[in-house]
Amino acid sequence: MKKEKHYDYIILGAGLSGLMLAVRMADDPFFAEKKILLIDKQKKIENDRTWCFWQKGKSDWDAVISKKWGEIDFKSEDFSEKIDILPYAYKKIEGRDFYKLCFEKIEKHPNITFRQEKLVSFRESGNQVLVKTEAGNYSADRLLTSIL
Repeated sequence: MKKEKHYDYIILGAGLSGLMLAVRMADDPFFAEKKILLIDKQKKIENDRTWCFWQKGKSDWDAVISKKWGEIDFKSEDFSEKIDILPYAYKKIEGRDFYKLCFEKIEKHPNITFRQEKLVSFRESGNQVLVKTEAGNYSADRLLTSIL
């Protein structure tokens, strides 16, 4: 049997959590020399969801904000008022824009590899974790997963 390829970190799942984690690791000098593998059964490119959040000031994600609100509406049968929420804003990101930005950032780091493979299993073995996909076997010192 072929020996598995070893990484310092394996991230299972390339959705919001996995991609956000991979981008933060890419931006952190601590991980510059670490081998990181990101695995998901698909490379997301479609607009399958959106995310909204409140924020004061600028965001690392401003390049992909698709809509931003600086006021909110309160309405009921006998009340209606628009309220300015500045300096806060309610911001929306489209999934396809988030995925594209994250993969562009990750691809600039040769120490981070993305594999489009379907997970079969993972298990601890001594001081490492063994990950099996339909296409191969991998090991890592640390496993981070957002897969249910």
